[in-house]
Amino acid sequence: MIENIDKAAEFVAGYTYDRFVDDDRTIYAVVRALKIVSEASRHVPEEIKKRHAAIEWQAIGAAGNVYRHGDHGVNTDVVWDAVNRRISRRFEPPP
Repeated sequence: MIENIDKAAEFVAGYTYDRFVDDDRTIYAVVRALKIVSEASRHVPEEIKKRHAAIEWQAIGAAGNVYRHGDHGVNTDVVWDAVNRRISRRFEPPP
């Protein structure tokens, strides 16, 4: 999970929203990483989930449904928010 969280953040590091929505490859890469994180979150043992109760495990797992089954494509606003407001806080680029 951590590897794909870091990848998603790295893919958009230095990007603006406008640059992100114009870059299909980056969107695809970020969505792929988020799908992997979502699926992996469903397999985290309950004991670990309880120890890390501040993490929104159910929301992470449910987000994968949006990424996997979006009938009209992926909503780039949702993806951008996920990677910038929820994920990239843990990614600190080297100085």
